[in-house]
Amino acid sequence: MSLYDCLSGRGPYSGADDPWGRMFHDTGPVPNLKPEHAEEIVREGFWEVLGWHFESSMIPQLIVERTGGHPDFVQHFCSKLQERVAARGDQTVRREDVKAVFFDDDPSYSFVAHVRKTLKMNLDPVAHLLILLIADRARESRRLTFEQFAEVARLSRVEIPRQIIEESLRRLQVTSVVNETKANMYEFAVPDYPLILSRLEETRHVAELEDEVEEVLRA
Repeated sequence: MSLYDCLSGRGPYSGADDPWGRMFHDTGPVPNLKPEHAEEIVREGFWEVLGWHFESSMIPQLIVERTGGHPDFVQHFCSKLQERVAARGDQTVRREDVKAVFFDDDPSYSFVAHVRKTLKMNLDPVAHLLILLIADRARESRRLTFEQFAEVARLSRVEIPRQIIEESLRRLQVTSVVNETKANMYEFAVPDYPLILSRLEETRHVAELEDEVEEVLRA
């Protein structure tokens, strides 16, 4: 199946419309979009659909690294890029645009705010807290043991029972955030996720999650 067919709606992504169009019209997540396809989708979308240019050929890769290739994150990131470049009017996506979108701290409308909301919708508070606390270690070593998750859990001011950690790790596998490569050995499903999570590690956000974890454990 060629990329052109996929972009034209004849691929596995959608029977009705192309994935790039869905990215900009917010009609829902792109089905079956694998991380390794995301860079091609970004490149073809800006070049062929919008007729825009890249300051550097590396920019599609930078976009994928900062979104993990996750369809919803790619969609939102590209939408923010489109807004920024359209306002400038030169139809050229620059490195500074990618950096600005990634580091925008607006609490409601930024890319990082969207990631935070998405994780909150799809993960329980314990799982959400665990992946934030483990993010730095995951950037140093892709493979993580159960004991490492238990160790970072002890960094929290909330005591999290071992059984709850096990249950949260199972949920992280079900939601395709992490994979268990062998018994008690895990890795993030997408290697770039820790880079994204590093944007969420502000003290206030962690404290809010700890409050939510306390409520869950009391229930």
